[in-house]
Amino acid sequence: MAPHGKLSLQWLGDTLTAYISAPMNGEGARLIAEEIRREVNSKRLIRWKRLLVFSPNALGGPEVCRIAKANNEWCFKNGCTAGAIVISSAPQQFLYGTCTLNYKFFKSKHDGLLWLRSQ
Repeated sequence: MAPHGKLSLQWLGDTLTAYISAPMNGEGARLIAEEIRREVNSKRLIRWKRLLVFSPNALGGPEVCRIAKANNEWCFKNGCTAGAIVISSAPQQFLYGTCTLNYKFFKSKHDGLLWLRSQ
């Protein structure tokens, strides 16, 4: 199956902003995770933060959920100290579920960035 999902990355200081702007399937989620890992590894930062912004139509099924959670764990094992996830619907929060990592969900990019600055 062809990969589905769109990603745009941007660094603002030590914060990686990832914009996900289309529905995802497993193949697309794997490519997105690989691209994030390449970007993080190329920066060679010891500590960094992540802002993840979902567009309203960025959703995925169970396979996407597993890949998203694994990528989130990879980020925290590789220097990410805090993550703000901007969602526009409850199903998007389901992509990450609950865990003990230092991340929070927000309804606006502004609020997510404010929280990241305090971390």
